[in-house]
Amino acid sequence: MSEEAIVAPSTLDQMPIEPVPSEVVASIEDGDFIEGIVAHPDGHLYATGLVSGQVFRIALDGSTEVIRAFPFANRMDFGVAPDGGGGDHLLTLALGLGGELFVAVAMTDPDAHGVWMLATDGRGERYAALPPSADPNGTAVDLAGNVYVADTSGGFLWRISPTTREAEVWCRDPLLEAVAPPWGGRMGPNGLQHVDSALLVTMSMRNTVVRIPIEADGSPGTGQVVASGFGGDDFAVLPNGTLLVTTHPSNWVVRVPADGSQPTRVAGVDEHVIGSACAVFHPGTGDVFVGTDGGLFGTDPDRPRGAPSVVRLYLS
Repeated sequence: MSEEAIVAPSTLDQMPIEPVPSEVVASIEDGDFIEGIVAHPDGHLYATGLVSGQVFRIALDGSTEVIRAFPFANRMDFGVAPDGGGGDHLLTLALGLGGELFVAVAMTDPDAHGVWMLATDGRGERYAALPPSADPNGTAVDLAGNVYVADTSGGFLWRISPTTREAEVWCRDPLLEAVAPPWGGRMGPNGLQHVDSALLVTMSMRNTVVRIPIEADGSPGTGQVVASGFGGDDFAVLPNGTLLVTTHPSNWVVRVPADGSQPTRVAGVDEHVIGSACAVFHPGTGDVFVGTDGGLFGTDPDRPRGAPSVVRLYLS
C-alpha cells in the first residue's frame, strides 16, 4: 500500500464550528508545552511538561503542584528549531489499573529512556526500558494491565506486559506507517487510547484515526480507519463513544460523534485553545480538559501565542 493511498485529505478548515463554553483552569511557565493529561480517580488532573520534564498535579480550582521533575541534561529548544531540535522530553501519560501513572520519557540517557511508573506523589521508577532508537509518544493501558506505546517515527506500537515489564513490538500495520512531516523526520502513530477491546490511534500526518482490535489471544487485528479529514494528536473519549480530538499544531478541538455523523470544531483560539495538544474526559465533572502549548510549536511569526494552559470545555 503506498503512502498516498492512505493519506486522507484534510477538511479541517471546512468543518462546521459549534463552540462550547470554556475557561482556563491553570497555566504553566511560558516555553513549556503540556503534552499529556489524565483525570485521576482522586479528582485531580495530572499533566506532563514536554520541555521542562515536570509532572504536574492540577486541582479543578487551578492550584498546581510539581510532583516530579526529570533531570533533563539536553532540553528541547523551540527557539532553535520548529520541532524543538530533539533532546530530552516528556510525552504522554496513561492511568494504570491501580491509579498509578505511566509516563513516556524520551531521554538521551539510555538508563532513563522508556516508560516510567509513578505514584501520585511523584515517587516511582522506570517501569520498562525502550531501545535508544524508540520514539515514544501516546500511551494506553488495557484491562489486563498491558501498557501500549506509540512509536511515532518507527510507525508501530509497543506492548509492555505487566508480568515481564519488557517491551515488544506488538503491531505493525500499513495504516500506522510513518510519513515525512514538513519539519523533517518521520511521523506515524501519535495519540493512543484503549477503547472497547481495541486501541484507537491518531495518525497526524495521514489525517486519520485508526482502530486496531485486540484479539482474544492478545494479538493485534487488522487496522481500520474510523475517522478522517483532520490531523489528530491526542483525544478524549466520552462515555457515549464520541471523541474530542486535539489537532496540534493547529488550535482546534474536533468533536467526532460515535454515530459517524459530521465532525465539528468545538474549540479554538476564541475558547482559549492555543496549540491544541492533549485532552481528557473528567468523569467527575462530565467535561473535557485540553492541554495546550501556547503556540510554542511552529514557524509562522503571526501565529497566536499565550501561556501553555489547561482549558476546561464545558459539555455537561
